[in-house]
Amino acid sequence: MNTNELERCIHTIGYWMNEDETVIDILLSNETSVVKDYADPFKKELNTNLLSKDTYEAKRDLLKYYIFEFWELQGFFKEFNEILFTGALGNYTPTFYKHTSENQKDRKLTEYENYAVNSWIVFDILFNDLQLCCIKYNIDFLKLCDEVNFLTKYIDCGITLALKKPIIEDFPTKPIPKQKPKLTSKQITFNSSETIKKLHKELKGCFPQKEAELLKVLKGKQLTELLLFPHNQNKFVEVFRRLKYNGFLLNTDTETKDWICSTFHFKKRGFSEPQPFKESSVWGNLNKGQGEPTKKERICIMDWLPYKSPLQLSRDAENEKL
Repeated sequence: MNTNELERCIHTIGYWMNEDETVIDILLSNETSVVKDYADPFKKELNTNLLSKDTYEAKRDLLKYYIFEFWELQGFFKEFNEILFTGALGNYTPTFYKHTSENQKDRKLTEYENYAVNSWIVFDILFNDLQLCCIKYNIDFLKLCDEVNFLTKYIDCGITLALKKPIIEDFPTKPIPKQKPKLTSKQITFNSSETIKKLHKELKGCFPQKEAELLKVLKGKQLTELLLFPHNQNKFVEVFRRLKYNGFLLNTDTETKDWICSTFHFKKRGFSEPQPFKESSVWGNLNKGQGEPTKKERICIMDWLPYKSPLQLSRDAENEKL
């Protein structure tokens, strides 16, 4: 079995383990293509190794081995937990970022912090491929992580949660019992039932045959499935930003972000399968108006829910202080 690409990826994102300073320059170089240089070769090697395994058990063991090889990176991501998993990140060059904290303080990241961000981006792409392979062969990705004590809080498991059903079922000789989807405890709270009624009327066209389920989640109830929004995520999130600054939504931005990400997935252009809402992007849109859709692309255009630009909101806040 050839694992050269696996080892190369781990070495590049694993300065924490090897202290090879050249990998920092490699990841921060504008000439480095994460997809072309790392993700694509890794995916090709992984699939080749899986195809060489004839049994369900052998494929499962291989995927567990791949997960375990990244185990030591957990300490690295824990050290940079604040910039990776709280607030919002925005890049001002292809590989350099600034971080906006949850109390809205901005700062440019240091070189090593930028390396950590780019390292996690590579890690995230590689683990998306591992999750897709688990789904393809009806293997429980979360169970594999549990078996090797890999903390899933460092992994974006949206693909696993969104695509519960296997793409193919090549190895039914030892089926894994279907796991009941985790119920989300996140809730959304509006100022009145009338707001819920009007919002549901505007949004239900985006959720054909799921209108009743949409109403349930808007009322704060729980579902055992994710609801699919058929457009890009920023169109959906921007509606809730408008609800917030117009006084109809009572949750904090973090609570709203958690609710959206645990309740919905969306149809992303260029992807055949539903994609999870990305937490950092959702929070940045809710809190800072980052990545807002254009006027032409906005949905839920209603007189009672007017749009306000970030500049207008800033002026309104200044006037309130007078």
